[in-house]
Amino acid sequence: MDDAKARIGLMAICSGFLIVTLDALIVNVALGPIVADLGGSLSGAQWVVSSYVLVFATFLLTMGAWSGRIGSRGAYLIGLGIFAVASAACAAAPTMATLIAARAVLPLVATIMTIAFTSARLIGWLGEWRSVIIGLCGGTAVGFSSPSSAATRPS
Repeated sequence: MDDAKARIGLMAICSGFLIVTLDALIVNVALGPIVADLGGSLSGAQWVVSSYVLVFATFLLTMGAWSGRIGSRGAYLIGLGIFAVASAACAAAPTMATLIAARAVLPLVATIMTIAFTSARLIGWLGEWRSVIIGLCGGTAVGFSSPSSAATRPS
């Protein structure tokens, strides 16, 4: 495989992983102001977070099978496009109910992207770069989930 093509594939996969990870992190960090701006309650705040986790866990296997049928690269690109539209819907949500509904779409496509960029075929396509992507994705996930990360420190 051409080295330049592998680098572009690596950047696309890492970018997608970063987008999915940042989405979860940003909402958790900014949950207080989001609830205050939209006039929500504690129950609404719980649904903003819980709807993501519930849908992600529910559709992980289903989206894995679907991704395997249409191909990892195609599933990843479809997921990335829908994720962008759903993120814009979340940003423009005028009410808590609209935000919860839009947030329920994000994990559906996040599962598609997660399955696609961890699939054996896509990682195999990267050849010698596969160890780099696994290290970068794993390091990003650990770094963002670390309690000592800058985003979780009180100011």
